[in-house]
Amino acid sequence: MNIHSEPGVEVTFSGRNGYEAELARAQTIFTVGQVLTVKAIEVGGWSTSVQFEECPNKWFNSVMFEDKE
Repeated sequence: MNIHSEPGVEVTFSGRNGYEAELARAQTIFTVGQVLTVKAIEVGGWSTSVQFEECPNKWFNSVMFEDKE
């Protein structure tokens, strides 16, 4: 996904990438292809975290999500 996306942009859960524990946690919450709405993004030096309207107060590694086609 574009790490410079604005809030409100829709992305999909890819079901791949990220650290094993991060991916396992995300797979218990989302289904592959699920459409999510970006609430906030925090760009870091080594990774970028994203929060979604559908799952407030939880952050996820942005590499597990793709821009919606």
